[in-house]
Amino acid sequence: MINYEKNKTITPLQLKKLIVNSKLERRIDSIARLQKMIDNADFLCTAWDQGELVGMARGLSDQADSAYLADLCVDENYQKQGIGKNLLSLVDELVGDDIHLVLLAADVAVNYYPKVGFTAWPNSYMKWPKDER
Repeated sequence: MINYEKNKTITPLQLKKLIVNSKLERRIDSIARLQKMIDNADFLCTAWDQGELVGMARGLSDQADSAYLADLCVDENYQKQGIGKNLLSLVDELVGDDIHLVLLAADVAVNYYPKVGFTAWPNSYMKWPKDER
């Protein structure tokens, strides 16, 4: 049975393992960077199976108009079980369902987000980190 938590502390090593197991592409070469990703998130919703982190939604919000969903990832062995959808429901509980929730979809997830209520938006822009240009 999957258990869900709101704002439960996770470790950088748990985050790194989940990112690898979910096939999400993130810069995971630095424990310090991973710790900052955890520490500076305004919300962190997690899914657990017998104490093992198997899913996470993490992001930033002004708690008034907009929130950015930085990560929605589910361990590949747990995908297609509704875990991502349940994590998004927890995000709505934390930041409110009356705000704009914005994200950048990973290539493998582009077709997922319309199924859970997101609309593609053509006039979006991203400035890449200088080491990824």
